[in-house]
Amino acid sequence: MALLSEQDRQAVRGHLADLTHQVTLLFFTQTIGGPETAQIAKQILNELAGLSDKITIEEVNFILERDRFNGIGAEIS
Repeated sequence: MALLSEQDRQAVRGHLADLTHQVTLLFFTQTIGGPETAQIAKQILNELAGLSDKITIEEVNFILERDRFNGIGAEIS
């Protein structure tokens, strides 16, 4: 079941139409499975990515991928 309504999808699709570059959204998790709120956030991100071919989602588990997480943190700061 989709979390975003059709009206919301249309509005977001309109905003995303202006994207000119590829965008990767990083979704940080801590455990396999995770709490329900993490699963909801992941579903929303996946729905968002489905609205534009310019958006991709990359999941980073900062417990299992500690080295990678630390590298990303260094790039951001």
